[in-house]
Amino acid sequence: MGAVTLSGGGRDHRTVGGVMSTLSYARHRFPPAIIQHAVWLYFRFALRYRDVGDLLAERGIDASYETVRRWALKFGRVYAARIRTRRPRPSDRWHLDEVCIRIGGKTHYLWPAVGVSAERNLPKSAV
Repeated sequence: MGAVTLSGGGRDHRTVGGVMSTLSYARHRFPPAIIQHAVWLYFRFALRYRDVGDLLAERGIDASYETVRRWALKFGRVYAARIRTRRPRPSDRWHLDEVCIRIGGKTHYLWPAVGVSAERNLPKSAV
């Protein structure tokens, strides 16, 4: 669940209309880790609110689909913005990674584009 933990405490900051405001988990029945996990499940796997509620119920957490919906609306944008800011920015430097393969006894050379972070940025079908 390490990927779910987005905050260190019970309060976080979010920007609403360009003004920094405090995002509080106070007055919520469940701890922040459960709220974060439910919101993560909803957005990461494109589940319905009821599906997330069922997954939580299997783990002994009694949260209705309406509760999950409220959490997704309140916390979803904040979590997504935080994940976006942590993502490495694309660079203007690219490298070519040469690959040599043999198919039917004939040698083929492939040069997929690889970014600075060594991630291939072309779909496998284009390689």
